[in-house]
Amino acid sequence: MSTPGTFDLADFLPDLVKLADRQIERVPPGWTLTAARLEGFLREPPAWAVHYPESPGLVKLDIGVEADGRLLAACQYGVVERSCILCWVAADPGEPGALEDLLGALEDAARGAGCGEILQTRNELGIGWFGIPLVWDHVIRGLREAGWEVGDRWAIMTAGTASAPPVPAKPPFSTLRLDRSGNPAAREWWAHVRIGDVPAADCSIWGPPELFRDCPGYGAWTTMESIDVEEPFQRHGIARWLIGEQMRWLAGRGISQVLLFTETGNLPARRCFEQAGFALGPECWAMRRSLFP
Repeated sequence: MSTPGTFDLADFLPDLVKLADRQIERVPPGWTLTAARLEGFLREPPAWAVHYPESPGLVKLDIGVEADGRLLAACQYGVVERSCILCWVAADPGEPGALEDLLGALEDAARGAGCGEILQTRNELGIGWFGIPLVWDHVIRGLREAGWEVGDRWAIMTAGTASAPPVPAKPPFSTLRLDRSGNPAAREWWAHVRIGDVPAADCSIWGPPELFRDCPGYGAWTTMESIDVEEPFQRHGIARWLIGEQMRWLAGRGISQVLLFTETGNLPARRCFEQAGFALGPECWAMRRSLFP
């Protein structure tokens, strides 16, 4: 096996497509990538940057491990202050040593940039979810063997708008109103619930990353990025009603599949989503690696 290093991953597009597809096809919506689309993705800012234009820019840097002209493992990362942000990682499950070498090279690069930690949070190879899905068992195993720790734990949940339960009765607030706004350029839409003039709840919808726009059914999917109910208005059925309204609204826009993620330990939220027709999918772990002695 060759020594891992920084090189242009675009030179290994066919191998990189295979590495990524072995992973993303095992999580919703199970899309596969084209070489042309992946080539553009390698050059673009992080997939979530469109939603946070005020955040510091993250220049993506490539690291790969190859042998005999074949890519065995790869990742992209960036540096923000003293944190190294792992954008995504992919590895051949049949070459366990390649991931080990890749992570070692990533640690060396992070230390060389003065970083005290490596964080893997939102994973750009998926839509609307955090972390590494547990079905990528070879990646999870390799990270843990390399000293990475589990941070937050999330679960992917999906639902079809056509089979969603009827919208529940409107919560018992006479001055409740629902307003909508959006930013089509960023593929964002928001629903705002107010009780009189007081904000009571919000729900944000994000379209899938541009990376997947050539995949079949791209326009049928979206993510429910967040739903928040202010504390004084909790336990009045607002969340369940708002989710139902969002599902109805999305169906009217031609969206048939909705994906969301929630902390695995947040049982009230999971029950609320299940009552709204969402099914529990793979669990994901957000991983981190401290570089301090």
